[in-house]
Amino acid sequence: MKSSTLLREPLLHFLVLGLLIFAADHYIRPPDRLTITINNAVERELVTLFKDARGREPTDYELNQLFSRWLQNEVYYREALGLGLDQGDEMFRSRLVLKMREVVMGNLVVPTPSNDELKGWFESHRANYDSPERFDVSQFFVADLKTGNQKQVSDLLETVREAVPQPYTDQVRSYRNLSPENLSQVFGSDFAAALLANRDTTWRVLQSKQGWHIARVDALHPAVPAVFDEVKHIVKADWEAAQRRQKALEAIRDMRMRYTIVMSHAKRLETAFNTATSDKPGEEFDASALVEPKQTWAEDK
Repeated sequence: MKSSTLLREPLLHFLVLGLLIFAADHYIRPPDRLTITINNAVERELVTLFKDARGREPTDYELNQLFSRWLQNEVYYREALGLGLDQGDEMFRSRLVLKMREVVMGNLVVPTPSNDELKGWFESHRANYDSPERFDVSQFFVADLKTGNQKQVSDLLETVREAVPQPYTDQVRSYRNLSPENLSQVFGSDFAAALLANRDTTWRVLQSKQGWHIARVDALHPAVPAVFDEVKHIVKADWEAAQRRQKALEAIRDMRMRYTIVMSHAKRLETAFNTATSDKPGEEFDASALVEPKQTWAEDK
């Protein structure tokens, strides 16, 4: 057989690939990557998945089948990693990230807060629990920004102060118990600020993103301070969630300390890095607390 013909043989390609994989396993992979342990944790996970799907315990035969399938998948998974098949697969990467987050969150231990701790949290975050002042509002739409102007609407306003004329009578819309935030969401922040600047029941001309309105405040409902004992269960849930977030940040910080972070486009990415690792989305803080002392910055070449 000619050498050119031999080189085109699929079987030869398969054998060469197998030898390369074997060599990679022998010289590159650490020994523990070649050890697959089927323990009680694996059995519990398989049994749980089966029960969730079938609503009963698996039989011995079914459990053996589950172990067999799990082992096959584990071998496929490790071989795929060894060949670098995870590289460039965003879905695969996302699933691993999600799984790792679940592992981290599942191992967090949040202590039981004392009553004083909850009261302290309640006072420092009181705005989250107090009921804000609310408003009853009426309004009707007059014209969009292209077809109407403020003078035309103002002329109509003089009539409205006596009584809402036709054809607008049927267009008046009333809203009850709106907070300033609700008003901003519905009509825009400028509209809400202008309406609430003068809280009497006088009709006035206001502009929203949609166009010109005539609106008024019908009634004001004062803010109601929260009573700790009435919202204690909510405060406790919020406190625990905050503790979990903080402990998760500490966990990822500890893991990140094992890595050297090298960034190109340093000036452009530094802000994004700070934002991505902050306590709250959009807030920046000193990222050195997460990556010191191994962070380096590299310019593009």
